[in-house]
Amino acid sequence: MWVLITIAIIILVTLWLQTSQSSKPEPTYPVRQGNMTFFVNGHRLFQHYIEDIRNAKTWICVQFFIIKNDLFGHHVLTILQEKAASGITVYLLIDQMGSRTLAKDKIEMLKQAGVQVVYSNRFSIKHPIQSINQRNHRKITVVDGHIGYLGGFNVGNQYINQGDQFSRWRDYHLKLTGEIVEDLSEQFIFDWQNNTSELISIPRSELEREDTRMQLIASSGGTLESTFLQLINSAQETIQIGSPYFIPSKQLKGLLIEKLKAGVHIDILYPHDSDHPFVKEASAPYLREMAKYGASVYLFYRGFYHAKSLIIDGKVADVGTANFDLRSLYLNEEVNMLIKDEIAVKTIQGYFNRDLRAAIPLYDAWFKTPNAFVFRIKKCLAWVLRPLL
Repeated sequence: MWVLITIAIIILVTLWLQTSQSSKPEPTYPVRQGNMTFFVNGHRLFQHYIEDIRNAKTWICVQFFIIKNDLFGHHVLTILQEKAASGITVYLLIDQMGSRTLAKDKIEMLKQAGVQVVYSNRFSIKHPIQSINQRNHRKITVVDGHIGYLGGFNVGNQYINQGDQFSRWRDYHLKLTGEIVEDLSEQFIFDWQNNTSELISIPRSELEREDTRMQLIASSGGTLESTFLQLINSAQETIQIGSPYFIPSKQLKGLLIEKLKAGVHIDILYPHDSDHPFVKEASAPYLREMAKYGASVYLFYRGFYHAKSLIIDGKVADVGTANFDLRSLYLNEEVNMLIKDEIAVKTIQGYFNRDLRAAIPLYDAWFKTPNAFVFRIKKCLAWVLRPLL
């Protein structure tokens, strides 16, 4: 009886949450020229990242969904604090829900040193459900207008392979130079103004065009789905999807099945173990259905796979913050980089294929748990909660 009541309450809350969604216009950006360095290991990424932060001469803009209240989180914040105290202009934008564990005294120390700290998507009494549910999931950093970072890594011990839950954390992140950095700056300015009503002025820099064609894609309130649909619809030979959560929309699932029937080969790379409750149970029916229609579904088991990628025919790649799930498609504010240079795409595809070799094919026992009753309850709850996971 209590199980049924609980499920009914969750259904009602879910419907309320879904009707509370809103869409707002995001900036659109042209195809630019730039250059990228591709990272899959957090330790190596943050070596470059911290060095670039330390070498900043005028200003730093940092935006993350999660900064953990742990040793490495404090280490990065302390560097920002030191740079602000030395006279560098530092803007820090962090999601209120994602970074909710950050100690208040640490935030106060940052502010006292001169760091301008703002929480994005703060709780609103006027729109309580929407303000809790719609998160800013972006990870953007710009240093002096010349260097930019974008991708799936957050800041904390686990992201440099020092966490308690997973021994290794697999993710994809980009270091960017060239004219594309200007668009990263513009997106940060947009998000800052959206959360503060303050238009910040960042000095412009002369940027090289470099040789990689890429385009920044900012999304919220459902705009990402059309991007994914266009990319998948263009596939002639192969589609490769990497995501820690696989809960596609009805339209995306239908299009993927159409492509499989048309002879397009699809690889889906998914973590063997989950980092959140119900995520596996919500994703499992979709993964099973994709496998039924002929997709090659793989489970990454050498650590936790948190990377987000969509590679089409080895010619176009989408890498960024958005997962292949309903939350990223319809609720979160996300930012991805669409890479249209075949040489750069081959680099990304090479790492993706290497991760495929560190995975095992989907197998029947993976869908089951030792306690069949608990599994059925979790599966039911996961189906109801799938738009929010």
